[in-house]
Amino acid sequence: MTKLKSKVKYKKEESCPLYKVKLCIDTFILVGKLTEEQQEELFDHFILLKREWYQDRYFHYSIRINNIVIKYSPRNLLAWNNYNTMIIIEKNTSITYIPHSVKEILKFNTWQIKRLDLAFDFSDGTPFSTFSNRLIMKHHGNVKLLQISKNDKDWNSEYVGTLKTRTESKACCYDRNKKEEDYGSGVEHEYPLRFEIRLFPKLNEFNYLNQIDHGWIENKLSKFIFITDIENLPLNKWDKRKLYKVQADYDYFKGIEPSKQKALKKVINSLRVPFEDIYSSRKDTLFLFLDLPPIHMNSQNQYYEQLTLNDFF
Repeated sequence: MTKLKSKVKYKKEESCPLYKVKLCIDTFILVGKLTEEQQEELFDHFILLKREWYQDRYFHYSIRINNIVIKYSPRNLLAWNNYNTMIIIEKNTSITYIPHSVKEILKFNTWQIKRLDLAFDFSDGTPFSTFSNRLIMKHHGNVKLLQISKNDKDWNSEYVGTLKTRTESKACCYDRNKKEEDYGSGVEHEYPLRFEIRLFPKLNEFNYLNQIDHGWIENKLSKFIFITDIENLPLNKWDKRKLYKVQADYDYFKGIEPSKQKALKKVINSLRVPFEDIYSSRKDTLFLFLDLPPIHMNSQNQYYEQLTLNDFF
């Protein structure tokens, strides 16, 4: 049986290509159980926009301010037991301008994170097609390649893990430029490949906006395995061929003999993109766009931070 290369500290140029990666928040959803006094203050801030409030399927009152949506009074009684107000900051959250009225509401100490989409965007200065050798897995090997709509198929989307609503973490990898082309926006991204990890924290005493549980977030990020290029792994061609088969059919991995599975996992785990480390290096500035004093962040606000994967090996 062909052996893997010995376990040594691989040179950076051997183990990891010079891809650049950016991190930002794509979608951010907060919920809170506002007191009567806070509810009054909420409506006072938007009293001049009284006619702009509308009803939808899930809430009695909703209002949109640019790409920020505020919802009040959920129709579902079970939801009401946990929160009565929701704030949704939609796509490209990290570059969102937060109006003064919304900032004042965000100062309430009741807000909890219901959903946090962290977007890791990759580039090597070439089109998305250069990432065709990528490998996406979770440590236990659970990956589902689902195409739930025509758009997802067009964007070359891959979904990691289960899509059940109660799952605390899931991921999606897709071609950003293909998405823009489908929308007809005319935008072309320098960082075309997006690996988006969507987190759904539990609403408990450890989950508050003014004391974000970064450890929980980092733990969830560490569950995902993403290799930008199988060819750059320190493996022989036969083992790389196995990973290409896994890429095409994730059930193939289960059929590999256990000792070989363990050996392959050891290599890909050691050379995976360290999402948790990238997040850790950014966590002090990532939420500064909210401009919230309780978070106690003193660094200069930066919406994006450009890093190279070599910084983490």
